[in-house]
This record gives sequence, C-alpha cells and structure tokens, in this order.
Amino acid sequence: MNNNQSFTEIVSRMKNVIDAPTDDWFELAKIADLDHLTCFAGKDLSNFSPIDRKLSGANFSKTNFSNSDLSKTDLSNANLSYANLSNTNLKNANLSNANLTHANLSNADLTNADLSGADLTNTILHNAKIENAIFKNNIGLWVGVPFSVSPQIEELNNTEIRLPPGMSIEYWIAEFLITQNQMTSHDNQQPQKMDSPKSYIEIYNPSNESNLFKFEAIFNSEAPINCIPESIISSLGALTYSNIKLRDNLGKILSLKTYYVNIKINGTDIENVEVVAIPKEYAVINQHILNQYQRNSCSKNKAS
Repeated sequence: MNNNQSFTEIVSRMKNVIDAPTDDWFELAKIADLDHLTCFAGKDLSNFSPIDRKLSGANFSKTNFSNSDLSKTDLSNANLSYANLSNTNLKNANLSNANLTHANLSNADLTNADLSGADLTNTILHNAKIENAIFKNNIGLWVGVPFSVSPQIEELNNTEIRLPPGMSIEYWIAEFLITQNQMTSHDNQQPQKMDSPKSYIEIYNPSNESNLFKFEAIFNSEAPINCIPESIISSLGALTYSNIKLRDNLGKILSLKTYYVNIKINGTDIENVEVVAIPKEYAVINQHILNQYQRNSCSKNKAS
C-alpha cells in the first residue's frame, strides 16, 4: 500500500465514523476498523454506556469508567487492573475471573454482579454496593472493607483438623478459648503448670508490613492450629478469613473462624499463616510453623 492509498483509506474511515448513526464509542471503533477490546486501555470512558455489552477478555487496564453504566455487561476475564470504576453501575455484570488488581470500585453498584474468581488484590471497594453479589475463590479479598451492605463471601476453605489423641474438644475450649493462667494436660484433663518453651514473635497484616506487633509466644508441638491474641488480631485491620472444623476422637466438632497473617521469627518471615483468635496475652505456635521457620531461615542464610 502506497502513501496515497493509505491516506485515502484513513479519510474513508473517518467519513464512515462521522456519518455513522451512533455515538457509541465501541461501535465507532469497529467502524474505524479498530479493536474495541484493546484500543481503549488507559483511555477516558467516564459517563459511558456501551451498546455492545459483550466485552469478555477486553483490555481496559487504567481505563476511566467512572460514573459509567456497565450494567449487564460481560467483562469476564477482562483486564481492569488500575481501572477507575468508581460510582459505576455494574448491576448484574459478569466480572468472573477479571483482573481487578488496584482497580477503584469505590461507591460502585455491584448488586447481583458475578465476581467469582476475580483477582481483588489491592482493589478499592470502599462503600461498594454488593447485595447478592457472588464472591468465590477470590485472590486478595480482605474482610473489614466498609461495604454498603454485609458481603456474602464464600469461605476460602472448610478444612477439618483432627485433634491429637486424648485431646477432647472440651479441653481445647478450656485451654484456648477461656481466659486462664494455667495450661491443662489433655491426657488427664487436669490443670498443670505451663512449661512450654517461650519466645517472642512478630506479626503483621500481609498488606501492611509497617503495622508490626511483637509479643510473647509459646511453642507447642501438639497445637493443632496456631493461636494469636484477639487484641492483636483486632489491631491488624482487614484480614482474609476462612473457617475450620476441629474434630476429636469422639467425633465432636468445633467450628472456628480463622485469619491469615504473616509471622516473623528472629527476622525470618512465614507468610499466610492460618490462625485463630484467642482471649490470651500470648500466642501458641505449632510445630508446622517452626519447621517452616527453619526452612525459610536456611534458605535466607544460603542466599546471603
């Protein structure tokens, strides 16, 4: 194609766009022979209402959709990272498996929207409306964000943990969920003086390492789950949560809410540790974390 042909083609496309009986940007992009699923990345589409609602897999990274009407739009698998979706109407939208990392969804209406599988790492959801919205298998979803209604978030897992032989559910409750200064022996269920080795650990929110807390910890090889003081958990801010079930040899089950935190032992980090909150002033750390600490510490020493 020579320069004259290229210029003639551009003029023809421009005339087709000008004469088109639509002001829909996506339709105009098609008429101009542009890829409407990629050409608007990083552009300003504020106050926009597309005619074509099938935008699955589109690249809208850093696009400004503020105050737009994207209701019933198929944005599944779309790249919306760093996009501005504040005050956007996303009712009944399909955002499944979309990349929403660092996207701004503050005050957005996500009523009945499908966000299953969407990556919500560092997504801003301040005061978003999420009534009947679907959250499932989401990366980076943090509880504690001020939604306009309570979110119906599916548990990350529903793990069942068996207590050590001889340890009953009643013992575990008395040991960890009731404020007391003594440990008890699960072999005979009688109080005994606490003699587990003590040390100090640091804990922080995986999304905010600067908010670090240091406190006493007891290392207990028989502990089925790691336990952190309630006062510390409440001070960490919004945390990803889940649920577990403890089962003893008699078949009794205790359901507990768990949280995911990062723990630092002697300067070595152990990430995404599942813990429960207990009304104590000390933490209880199990053998699994000690093993992980030793592995991480060895890797850190080799690297240095």
